[in-house]
Amino acid sequence: MPQIELLNAVDEEQRIRKKNKKKHRIIIVFVLLACMVGLCSRIITDMEISDDPEILSCEATIAQGDSLAALHLYDTALLTYQSAIDNYTAEYRKSHFQDVVTKKRQALLKEALDECTQKSDDALADSLPSAANCLLVKTLINTLPSDSILYEEEILMKEKELELVWEKLNQRIGDKTNDLLIRISANYGKMDKQMKSEVDTLLLCSPDDYWLNIIKKKAK
Repeated sequence: MPQIELLNAVDEEQRIRKKNKKKHRIIIVFVLLACMVGLCSRIITDMEISDDPEILSCEATIAQGDSLAALHLYDTALLTYQSAIDNYTAEYRKSHFQDVVTKKRQALLKEALDECTQKSDDALADSLPSAANCLLVKTLINTLPSDSILYEEEILMKEKELELVWEKLNQRIGDKTNDLLIRISANYGKMDKQMKSEVDTLLLCSPDDYWLNIIKKKAK
């Protein structure tokens, strides 16, 4: 009798285990099916969204901004990026596109500032650069994105990066002005054609410079 009871207990235990395994399999199957249904639904939704005219238009406008940025048309590129968001009226993926545009604005500004700084350093490497090189630096600064279309934090970034450029440019203009005064004095207060050209060019860089305006008015 004890052996029979033991066998029955073993059979019962095996039956329970098989039943539990079957339940586990059923649960796993249902979980997998739910995941597959969710994944398929998301794929279908993403496919439908990706063909949405709003998204296609936004992506096309951002791509246009990239093309303008590559041509160094910085202001136009920034305005184009902004228009991609301003004209995007749908709610889905709006935060995504806003993030894309923000990163592109930052990258554009950094690239423009890096290029301006490098070319300015090269142009002003000599202690007495040519007046044309001084004007080149001023032109580079003027081609940077305008403050009027930059956000406050972008303006602060621009000002910080340009501090040394402005400092060096103003120093070089001052040195060039002193050099001109010495040369004009040695020439009995008269300017030759080259000196006049230098003064005119430097005034384009710094139109309010006191000594350059004095030279322009008094030196003959």
